[in-house]
Amino acid sequence: MARQKPHPATVFRNLFNGPGLIRGINIYDPITARLAQQCGFQVIALGGYQQGSALCVPEPTLTMTRKH
Repeated sequence: MARQKPHPATVFRNLFNGPGLIRGINIYDPITARLAQQCGFQVIALGGYQQGSALCVPEPTLTMTRKH
């Protein structure tokens, strides 16, 4: 019987609770995700600005309503 792959949240939790720093990088699209994986980064992040710039839309923070 094949061993089940652990849930991504479990993998991240184990990294977070482990010793040392977590090596991570922001990505923009599937190509940069694959490059980050091949370079050995342990985690990746896709932020709103990265996604917006990849889709050629205005910076997402400019469209948010600000309350002071």
